[in-house]
Amino acid sequence: LPKLYNQWANVVRWEKTTRPFLRTLEFLWQEGHTAHATDEEAQEETIQMLNVYASICEEILAIPVVKGQKTDKEKFAGAKATYTIESLMHDGKALQSGTSHHFGTGFAEAFGIQYTDKDGKLQYVHQTS
Repeated sequence: LPKLYNQWANVVRWEKTTRPFLRTLEFLWQEGHTAHATDEEAQEETIQMLNVYASICEEILAIPVVKGQKTDKEKFAGAKATYTIESLMHDGKALQSGTSHHFGTGFAEAFGIQYTDKDGKLQYVHQTS
């Protein structure tokens, strides 16, 4: 560990209201998943990826963003914490432009994702997305 996986996929969402370039029915979805031995490593990865997304938006796409943490009501279901980058649109509304989730061991426990530690004991991985 750590293990890092990246996935690209076309996603379709049947939206009632679409917006050109911002909210279309079909879009390319990028998703990374990681597994770590410790909670601290998973937390560091979560923040590192949020910073990568912010850097891409600001330095390559010239889109300023605000980084922050979602409230408990807004965070991804099952996550310990969800972090976001938000972009200000021309109409004054904020657009969620990227998220990074710290899952802890919850999904690993639900799906039996374990590794053997240095003492030969099975442990659940700490995950991010």
